[in-house]
Amino acid sequence: MKTIVLKDVFKKSRVDQDKTATQEETLARFMSRVENLGISVFDKVVRVDNGRLGIPVYFSIYGKDARALTGIRKQMGKGGTDLQARASAVMELSERFSFYAFMNDPDNFRFGTHADFETDALPLDQVAASVNDESGDRDAALEFFRLYPQRWAWSTELSTGKNVLVPFDWFFAINEFNGTSAGNGTEEALCQGICEVVERHTSALASLGRPFPGLTREGIDDPVALDLLSRYDGAGIVIYLSDFTFDMGIPTVAALGFDPVTLGRTSEIVWTAGTCPHPQKALNRALTEVAQLAGDFNSGRVYVASGLPKPKSMAEIGAVINPAELSTVSNLPDLSNDNVKIEVENLLGALSSRNFSIYAVETTHKGLQIPSFYTMIPGTRFRERAQQASVGLFLARMASRNAGPFEALGLIGKMEAKFGPTHYLPFYRGTVNLALSDPESALSAFDEALSRNPEGEDLGSILVYKGMALKEMERFDEAQKTLEEAASLDPDRTDCLNLLGFCQFKLKDHEAAAETFTKVLALDPGSAMDHANLGVNLAALGKNAEAAESFQRALALDPSIEFARNGLSKLTAKG
Repeated sequence: MKTIVLKDVFKKSRVDQDKTATQEETLARFMSRVENLGISVFDKVVRVDNGRLGIPVYFSIYGKDARALTGIRKQMGKGGTDLQARASAVMELSERFSFYAFMNDPDNFRFGTHADFETDALPLDQVAASVNDESGDRDAALEFFRLYPQRWAWSTELSTGKNVLVPFDWFFAINEFNGTSAGNGTEEALCQGICEVVERHTSALASLGRPFPGLTREGIDDPVALDLLSRYDGAGIVIYLSDFTFDMGIPTVAALGFDPVTLGRTSEIVWTAGTCPHPQKALNRALTEVAQLAGDFNSGRVYVASGLPKPKSMAEIGAVINPAELSTVSNLPDLSNDNVKIEVENLLGALSSRNFSIYAVETTHKGLQIPSFYTMIPGTRFRERAQQASVGLFLARMASRNAGPFEALGLIGKMEAKFGPTHYLPFYRGTVNLALSDPESALSAFDEALSRNPEGEDLGSILVYKGMALKEMERFDEAQKTLEEAASLDPDRTDCLNLLGFCQFKLKDHEAAAETFTKVLALDPGSAMDHANLGVNLAALGKNAEAAESFQRALALDPSIEFARNGLSKLTAKG
């Protein structure tokens, strides 16, 4: 075990974001490290914005070995300058690659139960706080958690310096990549990770309807912020700013942008936020994030919502465009310091005074040697968790995904006997039944879950899995109707649309299937399988030229898709 110790380190670059190395140094160090690593981690960086806004956005493309490890093709980076955007892109790749490499190395973990490691383990009240569990089943669920075997990793509680074993599988189940970070040094990386968790927390509070002030442009004097705002103004993009700091003591600025001319045709409303020790650096982060998500507001790009929900219409953004009160960035707390160690200590002080504990696991890759961490702050919220989150829900989810199927069914059965009626226990029982190729039992379980009034994303997930069970039973008409209901709740859910397109194909409704797979590709243009699926349906409609293009795109992304190759060969033979 290694205790994380903060050291004095001073900023060298203050353009856009505050960094302890210049962007040139960051890029040179990264390139040198990946070249000497002995495996293919990085391929190239590619600028992907079309230049309309003049705000650079880059893809960093994984090398073949890193792609095999992560299952990811690319990461994105953005910035107020070209160099910052490039550096952002490669550091995102470094962060994610390091995290996957850490997760896949068994030497980083101890396997066992909370009961096994009780002296060193994260306290159970922190486990409950990690999902904001206020349910009546909390104590019973914690007892099941205490006896559930999983992987544990050593962390440092940053406010006290104490080493604590944290349930790694648990935190990845509830937070996924929220809190992963990489930086030029330990302090910079930790600052970024803490700020990201706070950003997602305050965004979740806003999503839940907590009132927030609007921000005027008065007092904004950061040159990059002024330049970014000028670029949006020059392109006709409407920008609204908000103060998402709430009572956290750490500045968070939200930015909402839309193009009145292209909205609904080739652009969407983009809503995002940024957190940094300095309020105007938080503003810069939010403004560049808008550019990253927006696709220049004219490319037809469909972004995937993350920390904040995606507004579907102007009717949904009244709280942003007509706030009850207005403020300025000068009223936000400023925790910045030229010494990044002091910035991190200021962040820790703000959180500790509000009864948050901050745990960090070092995930730095031994060969890459770019400081990387996974930061966890129990008690913070995360919009992408289930709306009715609880220890029991996530424990059932973990068991259904990580344990053997019969072990999972046994645990879920014991929980059902102990708890009152829930929607999530029959749901996860159903997912295990599906994995056991028992769609009939799964369908019964999903119907039981639906009878217990799930809400929001939980309802959508249950409907998707019910559609999957019906598809496995070849009841395609019923599956289509169920999946259409799920899609009406979340039109951007690609797994739902993919299943729906398959059912439409099996029902020989190739026009509808082609339309559905086109929607999938608008959300995920890099999905080789869906290009191939689109090609099959276009060919069935006699649209041979378009079908051939789809097959070619599929094979360019994944040459191993045989039915795409065969389909293209048949079309080529037809001439």
